[in-house]
Amino acid sequence: MARSEAVQLTIQPAEHWNFGKEFKIPYQKIVSLRVGKEEIFPQEVDDGPVSEREIVLPQSSTARLILAATEMQNSRRFNCHRFARTMAGEHDIFGYYETLAPMSDDFCNRPRVGNLPAGAIGMVGAAGFGVMHSLVGLGENIPESIQVMSGQGEFGIAKNEDVLDWYRSICEDDEIYLRRY
Repeated sequence: MARSEAVQLTIQPAEHWNFGKEFKIPYQKIVSLRVGKEEIFPQEVDDGPVSEREIVLPQSSTARLILAATEMQNSRRFNCHRFARTMAGEHDIFGYYETLAPMSDDFCNRPRVGNLPAGAIGMVGAAGFGVMHSLVGLGENIPESIQVMSGQGEFGIAKNEDVLDWYRSICEDDEIYLRRY
């Protein structure tokens, strides 16, 4: 069994809006993360409450989360799919993966899930649309995932069902599912 490691997060409530619609996703914006005594990814804190949260990931996922946060902090282009690729360990010789495309276009043949194991990669999509969003599970008993919430590379934790509903509102399609990569 893989060893796990605790990651301390500083979080702040935020919302992600659906373009042109009134639907929004409430989520926890990650403004910093700490492993041991090392703080990584310190971000500007908006006005409003700030709290602490601990997540537990396999050690390999923790190392990849640190890599992803470092790449984001260095202003590299980062979206949800690139985050998933980094979390899956896909790196080229320069230590990062340039593509911003989903890891797979084989969406319909992947198993549909409700929650994802800690560190597991998930895809949100539909038969007619393919993969629209990638995220990383926090645990089979935790109905949330860590993900990039915008094209500007903002880390957040959102409820899986809220993310699915957001994509259903965009596509006006009820057949949007979370599947495991």
